[in-house]
Amino acid sequence: MNNNKLSLYTLSTCKKCHSVKEALIHEGIYFDEVVCDEDRNGLKCDNLEIEIDCSFYPMAVITKKVERDRGGYFVYAEEKVIIHFCTKYDELMIKRKINTDYFAICALNTSDMLQLIIKNK
Repeated sequence: MNNNKLSLYTLSTCKKCHSVKEALIHEGIYFDEVVCDEDRNGLKCDNLEIEIDCSFYPMAVITKKVERDRGGYFVYAEEKVIIHFCTKYDELMIKRKINTDYFAICALNTSDMLQLIIKNK
């Protein structure tokens, strides 16, 4: 059973956000929505923007439980894959490492974002 969690970071008036939400619902993919223009989510969204150096919405965050070898013993850790719209076209569709547990992938459009979510979920 897949225990990965999908969170979709959106803005309430964003047309692309609405399109991605509708596509996820159509595909039967469960997600939690984090509406970034609500006061209670502002800091969480600001931190995500800083982490990946991008302020384009929506952003999909897939949280995975992974097993890591720590020199003869294994530990479980959380890995996050953040899928967002591109600001730099040379990063398009390339999984880049942000830090030990964070990766980011750039999508060009809604269709690309949906494909990347399905592939990485």
